[in-house]
Amino acid sequence: SAKVQLTPPIALIASVGTEVYWYARSDAEPQLDEEWQQLLSGHGWSEPGVKSAGDCAIDRWTGSVHWRPDSEHNSFKRVLGVRADLASDVEAFLRAKLEEIGVCAQFACSGHGDWRYLDILSPKAGKLAATHHVREKLSRQFGAHQTVCCGDSGNDIAMMEGEERCIIVGNAQRELLEWRQSKLAADAQCSKRIYFASAQNAHGIIEGLKFFGFVDPSF
Repeated sequence: SAKVQLTPPIALIASVGTEVYWYARSDAEPQLDEEWQQLLSGHGWSEPGVKSAGDCAIDRWTGSVHWRPDSEHNSFKRVLGVRADLASDVEAFLRAKLEEIGVCAQFACSGHGDWRYLDILSPKAGKLAATHHVREKLSRQFGAHQTVCCGDSGNDIAMMEGEERCIIVGNAQRELLEWRQSKLAADAQCSKRIYFASAQNAHGIIEGLKFFGFVDPSF
């Protein structure tokens, strides 16, 4: 089959929206957006406070809660591995602990099988907020209706709560599918903005882009 040269990215949103990188050239190393890092600072966020609360959860549910590897953490995100059947209880426990010590954070749960990833983020972070930041930096060259957010897991839910068009791929995880059903139950018209693809992975994204008219149907 013929190979297609993909357009080099201008920006990269990473780590559940806690990091933004910019590419000066397609062959250059991406540069961390320090302005975005500054915007995430403060607002009640405390990485040591989050770590302390997480340690308490690990002590309480020994063997069922653990910190993920160091490579998955940064200054504005900590990640716990949590047994799936305990995810809601652990999140509620952490929320209460953080409130006790005056720390503000947001949570995103994702994954499948017996375990879940529980991301604990700066209250100003997130994929949607990072998307808005990138648009602002690009001098608003395109609006929400010209932006497409694609996802397959629970940590994509917040990103899809805005005005942007969204594609949920066919192999999406349970949390995202349940969120989609709740949105449809509240407003059937949201299917015009949130497309659920039958195809999986990248094929599902292409299917959605065709639906929204961003890609030629013959592609």
